[in-house]
Amino acid sequence: MTPRRADGSVQIMAGASVDASNAALIAATGVDAVHASAKRIESGASAPALSLGSDARAGGPDHETTGEDASIAIRDALPC
Repeated sequence: MTPRRADGSVQIMAGASVDASNAALIAATGVDAVHASAKRIESGASAPALSLGSDARAGGPDHETTGEDASIAIRDALPC
């Protein structure tokens, strides 16, 4: 039986504490992609009534969201 191969359809994606200061270094290791949440804490009454994921402040008025500035900084730090 011949084993099946991914034939380029699978990417190795590095993630965990990725930010603008280390994204290029991580990419230089040869991984196919870099994953970052670029999260920030949003304060106030705009917080959702239902808390999902890794929200450390569940039940409070704050929630996690993706930070546009952090996302742009990570993108700009990458060589491609």
